Parts: sequence; C-alpha cells; structure tokens
Amino acid sequence: MSKDSYWFRHDSTAGRGLKMRKIAHIYGHWGKGIYWDVVEMLRDTENYEYSNKEFDLIMLADLIGCKDSEKFINWYQDCIKFGLLEEQDCNFYSPALKAVMEVWETKKINGSKGGRPKKSDAKKPNKNLIETEKKPNIKADENHNIIEQNRIEDNSIHNGQEPIDFDRLLEFFNKTFNKRCTAFPDKIKDDYKKRLKKDYTKENIMDSMINAKSDPFHIDNKYKYCTISYFSKIKTLDTHSFQSKEKNKYIPTL
Repeated sequence: MSKDSYWFRHDSTAGRGLKMRKIAHIYGHWGKGIYWDVVEMLRDTENYEYSNKEFDLIMLADLIGCKDSEKFINWYQDCIKFGLLEEQDCNFYSPALKAVMEVWETKKINGSKGGRPKKSDAKKPNKNLIETEKKPNIKADENHNIIEQNRIEDNSIHNGQEPIDFDRLLEFFNKTFNKRCTAFPDKIKDDYKKRLKKDYTKENIMDSMINAKSDPFHIDNKYKYCTISYFSKIKTLDTHSFQSKEKNKYIPTL
C-alpha cells in the first residue's frame, strides 16, 4: 500500500449533514460507522468505485467486518436513496469522496510540476465527506457578485425553493388530526419557510404529520401536542419524517 492511500479529508461536521442524519435515524451509530468503513475501502480502489452486484456487496460487508449481509444490503439501498452513495453502470461510489480526491490529485500533479494553478483556475472542494451540495461561491472580483447559486443534488431537498400553500397545508393538518385551526400565525409561517431554506421539503413536513398520527405517544395523548407549530420544529421533522421502510403514501401537493 502506498503512502498516498493513508489520506483523505474528513470534515469535523461530516456526521451532522442531513443525509447522514437520515441514515443515523434508521440505523443508529452502526449506520454511520459502516459508511466510514465503506468510504475507507473506496479510497483504496481504482477510480474510488466498487461493484454494486449483490455478491460483491456481500463480500464487501464481510471485508469491513459486517456479518449481517442482509442488513448491510438494506443500508446500502438507503444510502443510494438518500444520495450518500451513487451508482454508475455496475459500480457505486461516494460523490463527496470523489470530489475531495479529484482536487487532491490535481494538487499532487501540480506539486510534481513544481507549482500550482492560478487561483482563478483552482477549485475548492466541499470538505464535508457526507454532503455534496454546492455552496455559494463568491469570487474576489470588483463587485463580489455571487456567480454560482446554491444547488442541492439530493432530490428530497431540490424543491425547497417552491413556496408553501399555507391554506392547503392547514386543510391537510386539520383533516389529519381532526382539528379546526383557522389560520397560520405569521411567526409560524416564517418557521416553516426557514425549514425549506435549510435541509427540509414540503414532503418532509406532510410526511411527519402522517407518521405522527400513527405514533402511540400522540395517540395516547389524543394529539394534544400535534399543533401547527409542532411540525415546524427541526426535532419533530427529524423524528417523524425519515422512515424508509414504510409503504409509499399518497401526499397531496401543497
């Protein structure tokens, strides 16, 4: 093993990205640990890719010390679903790892040539090996204009710019919990809008209402805690919206 194989960047906030929070919500710390074991394996493979055939995935599970291959396959499928891993042809890879290593390889080549490219040509990677979203890139030009919009690759986040139809959401909330709320206070509307600007979607909000309705705690308490403001909170969305094993439900468009 070459000395280059020992290296890849692991950002200190990597475990707190939305995609990893989804995996941790389903699999706990086991799911996070398995992710990093797989990333370490990918780091030492050609093109940072590995076969996605079922037999090869079972072999990979054994290589990283996971004896429950069925659980590993379910974990892998959820990683693909949430965008932590992506598939291409017969292989899978970590888009975040590839982005980081591409920049590292460029710097390595430039170093071997005795220099590095001008700042205008150099690309700074997203240092987070979990999230692969493109953050605003502000260039040091005269007007400091933002030349690159914030684009998020995860399909569950991509529609976050669309406004909420609060009348329809209120109607959906009342039907779900058999309540008679008549209006959204402006402050609560602002809270919902903040969620969309972060890592959540309208589908997450409505999904959390549906899942909360069947939660034993809320059933026992006759939904007294299920208020309009309750579903605008991050903790509520994290608790109720990410459930990968459920059958697909019809959720009306807001």
